Amino acid sequence: MKKVKLQLSPRGMLAIAIVAPLVLIVAGWMMLVGPQRSKASQAAVAVAAAQTQYDTQKAAIAHAPKQQPIRVADIFRLIKAMPDQQNMSDIILELNQVAVESGISFDSIVPGQLTGGAGYQAQQIQLTFSGSFYGLADFLYRLRNLVSVHKGTLQATGRLFSVQQLAFTEGKPAFPQITAQLTLDAYTYGAPAVVQTTTTPTDGSDGSTTTDTTESTTTTDSSGSPTAEPAGGGVNG
Repeated sequence: MKKVKLQLSPRGMLAIAIVAPLVLIVAGWMMLVGPQRSKASQAAVAVAAAQTQYDTQKAAIAHAPKQQPIRVADIFRLIKAMPDQQNMSDIILELNQVAVESGISFDSIVPGQLTGGAGYQAQQIQLTFSGSFYGLADFLYRLRNLVSVHKGTLQATGRLFSVQQLAFTEGKPAFPQITAQLTLDAYTYGAPAVVQTTTTPTDGSDGSTTTDTTESTTTTDSSGSPTAEPAGGGVNG
């Protein structure tokens, strides 16, 4: 059997030399680069979806109302400004302390009526004053600055007071000596208590009530001191 030898021309060898690498490149792309490119496309889609979800959540958080943390110092200042108990003695002591710091003293401090509002109570205080107008102005300035709000933050070094009425006349010998009457409100946190009254029958038989009344007469014993003696008993209605 004779072996056949194929002899290629120089052009054929040159064509094989050019085409063979191209075939290898195409085969390598299809086996290696093609699948990786598909995975990269899928990963890009997943990244885009995750980015969209992140942007949506970020926008929701940005538009959500911010919740300010509650700090112990804020609660302490609030209780300082509006205690949950009236405590009239503390109110009078604080007013006297502010008056002393202002260099004045009041002729009288008289508690007035107690009124209620939405979540608070206001204790009325009647003050009478005789002295310098400038001392009274300093007192009112210090009283107002016991509680203030600075850049949205409550500041309190004492109780919350408000001046409801102020009237004064010229004192002796002349101005700046004055005689003044002030009406203040001292505030307490909490709604006023509601008192309910009920009528309960005393005998429990037919629902009728029994009222006991006692009269007394005053006599004088041998030592000269008065003594009280009952003069009547119970009356059933």
